[in-house]
Amino acid sequence: MQTISLAATDGVPLEADLYPGGARAVVLLHGKVFDKESWADTARGLSGRGLTVLVPNFRGYGGSGEGEAPAGYAADVAGACASLRDRNAASVSIVGASMGAIAAAKAVSEAMAGEIDRLVLMAPRAMARPEALRAAEVHFIVSRDESCFEDVAGFHAAAPDPKELHVFPGEAHAQFLFGSEHGPELSALLHRILADPR
Repeated sequence: MQTISLAATDGVPLEADLYPGGARAVVLLHGKVFDKESWADTARGLSGRGLTVLVPNFRGYGGSGEGEAPAGYAADVAGACASLRDRNAASVSIVGASMGAIAAAKAVSEAMAGEIDRLVLMAPRAMARPEALRAAEVHFIVSRDESCFEDVAGFHAAAPDPKELHVFPGEAHAQFLFGSEHGPELSALLHRILADPR
């Protein structure tokens, strides 16, 4: 792993951890109370499955620059994906958790339609245009007893095919699922979605 610098599409400097792997790549986007280090175990696991993994800090977190937030988070997502394409990634997938999922959905629906391979949205509490999520596959992950379950189920219903809704028992929200009894199952699911050949 190495820490690198990249730029959001609006010019805000971002720091990110890069885990080398193969030609297929994935961006991991943290939630509000997390940062890039929170994805370390997941990133290492996916890298071990042959994926190149990029984990940025959103603007205002860690060594990333300041900028308009949360409105600018989608530009952070787009910049991270562009950085991987500049490194000759054959495809780019995204996993976003909570705040990161909201930013990913906004980026993909507004400026990156059709550019993303697999889009994984973990418990986004808000989404303006789920019908505009254009990716090769769209996956939603949510816990059945968390407060945003009905919203996420509605976003899934409105999203275009192909899509899947993955529901875990309990109320653990987004990245907190990794620390629950369902953590190993969640990790296995991400490996299946992102690393298994289609």
